[in-house]
Amino acid sequence: MIRAVVAIVGLLVGAMAQAQWTDHYHLGSCTFSGFAAGKPFAGNDHGLFGVGNGAIERHTKTNRLSDVGISAVASRSDNIFVGYSNGNLDIVDAENYRSINIPELKNADGVNDKRISALHATARWLYCGTQSGLVVVDLAKNEIKNHYRMSGLAVNGVAATADRIYAATPSGLYSASLADHLLEEFSRWQKEPRNAACAHVIEFGGTVVAVFGNNILRLEEGEFQTIGTSANIRNLSANEQHLAVGCTNRVLIFDSEFNAVDTLTHYESIFVEPSADAEPDAEPTLATPNIRHVSLAPDGTLAIADYGLGLVVVRPDGTASKYLPNGPENNLCYRLIATPSGIYATAGGMTVVYNNQNRRTAIHHFDHRQWQTSSTARKRDCCGIAFDPASPDSIYVALWGGGIMKVDEGELGHNSDATNSILKDIFGANSYVRVGDLAYGNGSVLYGSNAEVMPGMWCKLPDGEWGGLSYPTLDNRHSVHKMFVSSNDNVWVQLGLGDGTTVFNTNGTPTDDSDDLFRSTDAQGDSDSRFRGRLQLIDDEGNIFAERIEDIVEDRNGQLWLGTNTCVAVFDDDARLFDIGTPIFHRIKVPRNDGTNDADYLLDNTPVSAVCVDGANRKWLGTKTEGVYLVSPDGLQTIEAFNTRNSPLPSDNILDIAIDSPTGEVFFATENGIVSYRSNAIEPAPNLDKISIAPNPVLPSFGGTVRMTGFASDSDVRITTASGRLVYRTRSLGGLATWDARGLDGRRVATGVYFVWINTPTGEERAVAKIAVVK
Repeated sequence: MIRAVVAIVGLLVGAMAQAQWTDHYHLGSCTFSGFAAGKPFAGNDHGLFGVGNGAIERHTKTNRLSDVGISAVASRSDNIFVGYSNGNLDIVDAENYRSINIPELKNADGVNDKRISALHATARWLYCGTQSGLVVVDLAKNEIKNHYRMSGLAVNGVAATADRIYAATPSGLYSASLADHLLEEFSRWQKEPRNAACAHVIEFGGTVVAVFGNNILRLEEGEFQTIGTSANIRNLSANEQHLAVGCTNRVLIFDSEFNAVDTLTHYESIFVEPSADAEPDAEPTLATPNIRHVSLAPDGTLAIADYGLGLVVVRPDGTASKYLPNGPENNLCYRLIATPSGIYATAGGMTVVYNNQNRRTAIHHFDHRQWQTSSTARKRDCCGIAFDPASPDSIYVALWGGGIMKVDEGELGHNSDATNSILKDIFGANSYVRVGDLAYGNGSVLYGSNAEVMPGMWCKLPDGEWGGLSYPTLDNRHSVHKMFVSSNDNVWVQLGLGDGTTVFNTNGTPTDDSDDLFRSTDAQGDSDSRFRGRLQLIDDEGNIFAERIEDIVEDRNGQLWLGTNTCVAVFDDDARLFDIGTPIFHRIKVPRNDGTNDADYLLDNTPVSAVCVDGANRKWLGTKTEGVYLVSPDGLQTIEAFNTRNSPLPSDNILDIAIDSPTGEVFFATENGIVSYRSNAIEPAPNLDKISIAPNPVLPSFGGTVRMTGFASDSDVRITTASGRLVYRTRSLGGLATWDARGLDGRRVATGVYFVWINTPTGEERAVAKIAVVK
């Protein structure tokens, strides 16, 4: 029996960044494992992590992988071979942290399903089992050499002996001579004598071992011989002396004579630090493996990809270590919100027709340092989230079927539903309350929806008093998409299923709706004395340019920026919304600057799903199909355009955006997880009392940019020598200015002490700071 004593030996926060990007993936539910450069690694479809010198090294799209959606992994010597579900292929040098991308299959025409299901590497060739046959990569040239289509058979596993190549397929095990140059012809392949689906194949001791169902067989002189059986076989791995068979709940070990010599059935585990009242010599508890992949190193060490525990490394002496990178509990995310205590993400959501996803209620919290997830199995589908800046203890989440829950110190706490509040159950049984979204208004009033009942809206005051809000256009509605409350206390409610928009104002009496005002997309409120007319997305030319609003944000000038299903638009009349006739929304016209007077609408015919304003009043615009854009405060200039082709974004479908004000880090929620980008703008400071410069001093080894913070927005920043000679000048973006330690001539400045002179835009405040540079 292999005895595995497991201890946490390395937890690393965050990720290695490519430039300014950081991934926030859950990598712990491991499905792949291996050894490269003498170091164990593991991972899942979002990325891999290796272990070196007790620390965790992440390999994701933010540093050295080209994609997400990993579907197969193999390793040999220093290299990790990574195949993707879209046919993409990476070769990662785990020793020197370099990578090569081979996108030929991904970009190939005429191949319907390009998923790479299995990889096998030799000194010269990399064999890629795909859903359309076998692809051969020449590792000397890093290019595809052949594509054996094998009559359309999917290849689940690949192995090679000295003279033959083997392919495991749903129709059985096929082999062919490596000397045959006509393997494109399926007739050149020989089916081995077993008419059943072959799941795995490996070369061991000069012969071939294959898995058919629960049977582990070796191929000996053209005949299969059974060497063992087991349910739920995950993979095969071997070194020169032993064969390891990874199963869901155990690992079987065979020697070179195919004798079963050992079995791992449990980890004898120490996963958490003992509590204060625990006995120092308390017996460790047993943990049942949940294995997805096993790799066997030359010295007999096992690297186990455990779906629940992460990477478990079991050494030949039976001792073991567990490695689990920090991250959210899963890669599900729906909404984001920034608070002083960090970023919160809801891990629920709804289907496209606003039905339940039936995901366990969970929120992820990033506290500027690390992630933790709070969850409960009693509720489901955590979707909307709201935070009141005037009250730090005011975070609530909306549950699509469970009412609302309060967040206390990062943990899901008190639940309000039909049993203890005015919220109503759609079935009248006090067990199913659909709240689609939440938003805070002036006076710390929390507003929320209540689907398919009357009243369709509610509010909660800081003292705990509830009030029902009834409007013809919101009562008994199936779903609410998003809510937003402007500084004028206008509550914008985007209805699901394309039902338009309703905006209401409680007229200073939140719990009394009798004197409220409202407008809506449809005319259901015509007979209501509080109704103030239709609200349609009409532009300056009188055209209805969009059917629905996807997101709203108010910028630093009081303008409302709207993401719609067709473009981005601006609304200037929120303060007069209930006094004007027909509200007009302005689509931003960007001049072509080609010598004509022609202009194009900003993001025309592009669904804009998320809008966020940074410290410099610039707008981050997330789309459903084209990634994310950063535009100038007026929208006339595109500063950045990030997508899956030119950045570490894992998806071009952006679900939400939030900005961590102190750092300027921009978080993107996508359908494939969360990533962030360290921007060059932060929240402006109210005065110049707390100027901060980092790094200071700037040492010769530093090649990045110096970050200077604590400025008022758009401050004039000048850097001079001690004698007063100007070497750099810029304006702050929000409260941040940066400098690359170079002078006006583009060369690094000489060693010395430099003065930083700061003037606010009005000239009413001035400050000076010092920065030392060592060349």
